[in-house]
Amino acid sequence: MKNVKYFVVVAKCGHVGRNRYFRGEFYITAADGKEAARIARGKPRVKHDHDDAILSVEEITLEDFVVGEAVRDMCPYWTCSSRWEQEKIMPEIEKFIFPETEAHIRKKTKSKGKPWKAYKRPGCVQTRDYETYYEEMTERAV
Repeated sequence: MKNVKYFVVVAKCGHVGRNRYFRGEFYITAADGKEAARIARGKPRVKHDHDDAILSVEEITLEDFVVGEAVRDMCPYWTCSSRWEQEKIMPEIEKFIFPETEAHIRKKTKSKGKPWKAYKRPGCVQTRDYETYYEEMTERAV
């Protein structure tokens, strides 16, 4: 691979509670910063649906890259594989957990008046209009 550069990409990672994120560092080799950000966004645990999931991209040296990967591998957030394991390590990673930005919280909780869709199978509830659903179900039963 020609012209390889080393980057540290800081991204918002999930699975730490509602409206919170873990500040995760990814050490990535890429041709440029834009490609490094794209690769980091596709990594597991990154909040893929957030427009602001990538917090920063910085070019680093090979020595910083090697040391950073070693330090990252020692972080318990990246090694736990179940919910109960993560609950045990929460005191250790709490200093890397931050509240979500106000704009994103408002965006997630604001209702846009669109109907709630459950499943696309026939007979499933398609909207939040439960009274209509109840009437339809009672008509079918009769």
